[in-house]
Amino acid sequence: MTLSRRTWFLHLLLFTAYALRILNLAGESLWRDEVDIVRFATLPLSNLVQNFPRAGFNGPLYLLLMRGWFDLVGISDFSLRYFSLVFSVLLIALVYVLARRLFGVSAARLSTLLMVVSPVHIWYAGEGKMYTLQPALLILALYALVRALAQTNRPPDFTQTPSKHTSLWWITLLFSASMAFYVHLLSPIVLLVLAVWVGLNWPLARQSLRPLLITLGLLTAPYVPLLIWQWPTLLKGGSSGHAFVPLDTLLNALLYDWSIGFGSGAPLYFMLQPEQVRWVTAGLFLALAGLGAALRLSSAPRAIGMTVSWLFLPALAVFAISLRVAVFQPRYLLWCAPALYVLMGNLVATPHPARWFMRAAMALSIAVAMLGVAAQISTPIRPDIRGASAFIATHAQPGDILIFQIPYGRYGVEYYLQHSAFSLQLSGLGIAEAPYTNYGMSQAELANELWRGIGPAQRIWLVETEAEMWDEQGLVRAWFDQTLPLVQKMDFRGVRLSLHQTTLDKRLYVPTMQR
Repeated sequence: MTLSRRTWFLHLLLFTAYALRILNLAGESLWRDEVDIVRFATLPLSNLVQNFPRAGFNGPLYLLLMRGWFDLVGISDFSLRYFSLVFSVLLIALVYVLARRLFGVSAARLSTLLMVVSPVHIWYAGEGKMYTLQPALLILALYALVRALAQTNRPPDFTQTPSKHTSLWWITLLFSASMAFYVHLLSPIVLLVLAVWVGLNWPLARQSLRPLLITLGLLTAPYVPLLIWQWPTLLKGGSSGHAFVPLDTLLNALLYDWSIGFGSGAPLYFMLQPEQVRWVTAGLFLALAGLGAALRLSSAPRAIGMTVSWLFLPALAVFAISLRVAVFQPRYLLWCAPALYVLMGNLVATPHPARWFMRAAMALSIAVAMLGVAAQISTPIRPDIRGASAFIATHAQPGDILIFQIPYGRYGVEYYLQHSAFSLQLSGLGIAEAPYTNYGMSQAELANELWRGIGPAQRIWLVETEAEMWDEQGLVRAWFDQTLPLVQKMDFRGVRLSLHQTTLDKRLYVPTMQR
């Protein structure tokens, strides 16, 4: 059995996607959110289940899946992120089949090509979080709806023949959407998109009304526990740990990430300033997507309406929720980014007099995306906890104490000292947390807290990472510089280590300061 030319091209795209994503998979350290996945997934099962309704655990099912994954392959930076890589490649295949249903093979190929080189999708394929699994599940739900609705007649905007396995697609829709609800708590927003898609295809939906209503009704059942858990927060309103983001800023942030990724400040962009890079590239992507929608609006109004609602409706929903409880982070809406690429691919695939110009613009977009990928690799972003931990492991001595600012930094160091080849045992080190100073703290209070943490230790390591979150004015660093002699200092990307030595007169002074 030989593969068709179409299939070979898709396989080539998927292989390229895999190669781009595995290239630097473990090149950077885990950051604190990834370390949390390891921490929480390896808790006793009873504790893990009890944490489901707690604030901050926005992917309880993902943690259970990672628990099984770790049992199967072990714990490492590579294994944690490889799980994300697998679903990132699967996501690309799903975008291909969905775009093919909406706009045909040519548009699907170009949309998939943009997904393959998307810097933001490559980034999250290399992050041990749920931001490839969740989009894969949600786009599978959208695709399943399209296939289920196509069971009676061939809709004018869809290019494939109807499905012969209707019930299977309704079950797939129910399963994938329900799974997504528990992989990320904002996933139920997909119900709004599904509702719009049903409305835009109402003649077909009306002929499938019974299975449609049963499926949508069953979808409410898995959401009820989530709604119960979230309802007190929604009623109370206020802070959720995120800052409120105005709608224009929200949309700009999404467009920037989806077009250029996270490397806009890298030296690869030559004479342009970071903001100039972001505006130019984001404008290029938005212009191509808008033209794609306009050119096909008359010939494929349903498909265009479906794609535009997929692109914008979730962002509007997140903004509406944020008016009550701020919940926006660009990664929460990563599953909408393929809609932008589908509109762009549709533009180039649409016959029109300026098609050659659009092809050139598409080529430029792909070049910009690849530059974004290169920028992310050449200019690392995450704090180098791994390098700092290796230094501690080879230079620390039993009886030393590690003081962390921010305190959360301890978990990254503990992870690397426990799950790596470092020989140092944590049992020989003390752990202390630096105080939170951003709400005001006197010098005496600060000194008292730090001396209490230091205790009888003679060698003290100050480990600073994202310290401004807890200590905007650098009061902890200033106290160490002024109070304790410096023995050694090392700067890693995003992490500063300094080893200090207590002296006899300072240790004798502790009781006075603690009175």
